[in-house]
Amino acid sequence: MEIRNNGYNVGRVVIVPVVTLGTKTEIGTAEDFKKVAALADAGGVIRVHVKVGNDQLDGAVFANHVENYIDIGSVTNFGGSPSIIAGTAELDNGKMYLTLTMNPVSAAKVSTRSTSK
Repeated sequence: MEIRNNGYNVGRVVIVPVVTLGTKTEIGTAEDFKKVAALADAGGVIRVHVKVGNDQLDGAVFANHVENYIDIGSVTNFGGSPSIIAGTAELDNGKMYLTLTMNPVSAAKVSTRSTSK
């Protein structure tokens, strides 16, 4: 795992192991978790580079650190369809794990026009 500061309070994390959606995957050590948690605490935004299945994803996520967990989330247009990507990195028995999900945004159309006259 590569972890570095990418500018003012924006870190960059390169996750080497391939992640499968919905599967808890070991991605680093307790020291890695501490570094990523510090990036989340400093700015709340981290650029993440990760291979999910056969697809390489690279983008900014919001990151919220609480105790032994870092919740992350973002919106992506991956594959031409808006989706929400969310997950949790956790510290468990001296190792860092990541579980990710990706769900499409509802296709329901909502008007923003006022109906009042």
